[in-house]
Amino acid sequence: MQDGVVLDQSKQILERSGYHDLKMIRCSIEEFDQKKYLVLRGVVSSFFLKQQAQSVIRDFINGYEIKNMIFVTGYRNFS
Repeated sequence: MQDGVVLDQSKQILERSGYHDLKMIRCSIEEFDQKKYLVLRGVVSSFFLKQQAQSVIRDFINGYEIKNMIFVTGYRNFS
């Protein structure tokens, strides 16, 4: 699967997850040690949502590992 397709579909999955905080997560493709990673960045209000961000896209991503760089604030993001 091409990087652009993975990024587009990952963003769509996060937006459709039903969790407002996950709509704000940024995705990128990065390579470390000849492995491709889907990197998740952003801020969420709980560890549950941090895990959900990774969980909702895990089954979709083939050939990419997920690097979860999401920061948990403990505060609800209403932006």
